Amino acid sequence: MGWIYLLICIIAAVRLYKSAFFVFSIIITIINFWAFGVMYNFKDTPEQGPDYAAITNFISTIIGIGLLILSFTSLNKQSTSSYSETIKHYNLEIKLNPIKADNYYFRGSAEESLKDYSDAIKDFNLAIELNPKHALAYLARAGISSALKNYAEALDDLNNAIKFDPKLAEAYYARGITKNNLGDISGAIEDLNQSGNLGYKDAFEAIKLIKNR
Repeated sequence: MGWIYLLICIIAAVRLYKSAFFVFSIIITIINFWAFGVMYNFKDTPEQGPDYAAITNFISTIIGIGLLILSFTSLNKQSTSSYSETIKHYNLEIKLNPIKADNYYFRGSAEESLKDYSDAIKDFNLAIELNPKHALAYLARAGISSALKNYAEALDDLNNAIKFDPKLAEAYYARGITKNNLGDISGAIEDLNQSGNLGYKDAFEAIKLIKNR
């Protein structure tokens, strides 16, 4: 079991890279590795292993588990904070330049990441009003429609995204998945294949999944 405890500490350290707890997590990992090494020398006779090594291994493992839990919560908070800062940034950009479509698109993308679909759709609508050929805005709005299982609406937006940017691989991929959800299997495979040919390699895996159902 010792290697599992060591692995927990290593994963925590990796996830906490660039955070304030990274150095501490590295120290705990080294201590755990040292204690594990000492105990490993007594793997055939664990009862003869030194108490200090067993205690150190136990304590460092508990701390490692705590750091691993912290890595998930802190990273989620950082992501949420980052999206909120993005929204604040584009609030200011929109005040300075209220007719630039990209400002609404990027704010909408951040809102979508926070699952604020209502405001995101409003911003994507504004981006499209200001630039009716904004392929990425159509693609993003289609993503929300798909998340809400409004596949017909998503398909309309994806058709427009591809119309205005015929080399947008992600749009072919999304349209392929949407067609699959609508029961158009041949159309789905055709779009996914096109997406893969344009460089979106996940599309080929999606084709395999569809064919193997």
